[in-house]
Amino acid sequence: MDINNKTMEQITIKELAPYLPYGLKCQYLHKTSDVFKIDNNVFTMDVLDCDSTYKVWTYDKDFCKQLVWDSKGFRLRDFKPLLKPLSDYKDINGEAMRKDVINAVDFLPVYELANGMRKLETMPYGTIQLMAQNHIDFQDLISRGLAINLNELKQ
Repeated sequence: MDINNKTMEQITIKELAPYLPYGLKCQYLHKTSDVFKIDNNVFTMDVLDCDSTYKVWTYDKDFCKQLVWDSKGFRLRDFKPLLKPLSDYKDINGEAMRKDVINAVDFLPVYELANGMRKLETMPYGTIQLMAQNHIDFQDLISRGLAINLNELKQ
């Protein structure tokens, strides 16, 4: 809760769902002890156990083998997904576009969405899948404070 007594927005399973089949990397937000060996507190989301919209537990199969403190993994409020900002795709000839948008059919819709010339609701389903597969923030999660800009993650 912030000082204005407003409830802080929290990521939901609905916002995470498109990315889940594609090895979404997340950063654990709390300090880890010596028991846990996570580089930069980053883990790959492998398995989900859904209790409700906000009470979702996520597991990293390899990391959870080390868990002694909680066999249920992490709550949604304990981590943020690592995503590439949509702004990286404003240049149709840019490096991000060449690297991630392989199918020529998807170039124009991604470019138009990144430049505000198209709404997400009008995007072809295949293009949304492509953006999810490449962990592109097409839902504006980074600016809402619900995801971490992958470009700004300390290596």
